[in-house]
Amino acid sequence: MTKLPEDLAAELMSLLRETEDGNYEITDMGRLVRLVVAHGDTYPFLRDLIKVDEAALTAHIERTGEVPPGVKVTRTTQEKGSSVTHLEVVHGPGKIAGK
Repeated sequence: MTKLPEDLAAELMSLLRETEDGNYEITDMGRLVRLVVAHGDTYPFLRDLIKVDEAALTAHIERTGEVPPGVKVTRTTQEKGSSVTHLEVVHGPGKIAGK
């Protein structure tokens, strides 16, 4: 397994807090997601730190129109009677048009 550089390992550990039972909990999910997005290609094992509940994420985006950091939403729309398809791509953080 590839080891993280010292500065990146220190940043990761600053986002975790040890619990009374010896496990760790995340103290800042937003920063953790940004760290994984920024360094996940170089250190793929970082991606294992985050598991996405796709159904909950989809429901959140449909309900609020908000696209969280690290998420890309692609949506197509077509007006009635038109053969033109509109493509909207939103890279989070962002908001879907019309929401």
